Amino acid sequence: MTGDGFADLRTDLTTMVLGSGAAGPMHAVIDDFSFYSAALTEENITNLFNGTLPSALPPGAGLMAWWDFNDIPANGVFSSILPTPK
Repeated sequence: MTGDGFADLRTDLTTMVLGSGAAGPMHAVIDDFSFYSAALTEENITNLFNGTLPSALPPGAGLMAWWDFNDIPANGVFSSILPTPK
């Protein structure tokens, strides 16, 4: 998805809400979550889909932040991320 906006990117990401706001839990597992400063190319998206880590993309991809959610807590909720991302 692409678009333009005027809101600043929050630097104190303490709550992440995904989905359309419908009642009930999201029925999915998030493997990685990352922010980029520009739209990704089709090649970069394909590389991510095939298992390339966001940090291994070329610098031009504009990786700003990346969280790796491979260890799912028993209750399914992330109350904090340690160590704190840069």
